[in-house]
Amino acid sequence: MYVVLKKVIGNMQAGRVAKYAIIQLLREGIPAYIISDFTYYKEDVLDYCQEQVDAEKGLSLLSEKSRILDSALRKNELFNGM
Repeated sequence: MYVVLKKVIGNMQAGRVAKYAIIQLLREGIPAYIISDFTYYKEDVLDYCQEQVDAEKGLSLLSEKSRILDSALRKNELFNGM
């Protein structure tokens, strides 16, 4: 098993294997709170993994994050009343 892990992720450490699995789940759209419920990993690990997924999608730039936030706010009912 560890030989395969070495080939796939380049490392055999358990923490890195867990992060690799969490990243795969996040890529599939599984919410972080559900992953946390099953894995017991907390915000620091989940945040790191989410940052990796966001970077792959090009969401690491502040301008891109602002665009996404702006779009979501404009769709919100409260925004229309402001």
